[in-house]
Amino acid sequence: PVQVVDDILQQSSSRQPETVELLKCLAVLGDKISCFHLEAFIRANNEILPASSLDRLVREAMDSGCIISVDNYHEWANDKVKQAAYVLSSTEHTQEIHHRFGLFLLQHGEDPEYVLSHLNLALDLLSEENNKRVVLMNIQVGNRFKYACLWEKASHFLTTAYQLVHKFELNIQEAK
Repeated sequence: PVQVVDDILQQSSSRQPETVELLKCLAVLGDKISCFHLEAFIRANNEILPASSLDRLVREAMDSGCIISVDNYHEWANDKVKQAAYVLSSTEHTQEIHHRFGLFLLQHGEDPEYVLSHLNLALDLLSEENNKRVVLMNIQVGNRFKYACLWEKASHFLTTAYQLVHKFELNIQEAK
């Protein structure tokens, strides 16, 4: 398994830099992403990748066997490929992609749990206004899991809300 990751990392140096950037971005975005979300996200964040090249870059990633397209979703061919692409990203790059994608999802009214799966990994990049919003969303999602008796998930979201309130000394009553 380690050899597979090493081989993929070596192959990445022979790929076009934009294709490597796409793979790094996809690794941060998760196991699979809808074609619609990827295209809309890249168009809204053209400085990450040129939107005009997205189709070509996706084809290159598919031709190289890194990703596959199934039912209007892009998925990783296997987990080792995703891990290798993720390793190529710096912590700052990873947080920035999570931050931008989380805000993108928030603007498009996506499920709060999906939004928080990204924003909770980029808490240091949030504005004060978004911090309050993220706290309230974590409380909402945490309570939803609590009432469904999914204690571990509830604890994760409620703990994140608690930590944010104390870290940024937020007044939740003002945010409501």
